Amino acid sequence: MDLRPGFEALLRELVALGAPASLIKQVAEMEAPEVRNWIETIDESPYAVSEWAEALIRFSNWELNRRTLPLKQKREYLNCCVEGTGGASSLLPLTSLLEHYLDTHGVRD
Repeated sequence: MDLRPGFEALLRELVALGAPASLIKQVAEMEAPEVRNWIETIDESPYAVSEWAEALIRFSNWELNRRTLPLKQKREYLNCCVEGTGGASSLLPLTSLLEHYLDTHGVRD
């Protein structure tokens, strides 16, 4: 399965949404196995690539006055947010879901 189109779409969304250059660089430098895992996660989720990009940017903005998390930990946290929906038929936007999880659970080491 060729994951380049999904990965390129993610990068385009990050750029279009005005993601910080440092975040775009972190995503662009991901290793192939990480890319495969993340794109497959996105594809299997009920959320569009654009929503994942927006949530990742929101997560990075949330970090501004807090500790900085590695990109891998952010991806895993977002995936937990999605898995926590349990396949609900009426989904919150991913950014709202992320904010709910951050407010309710925070981020643990």
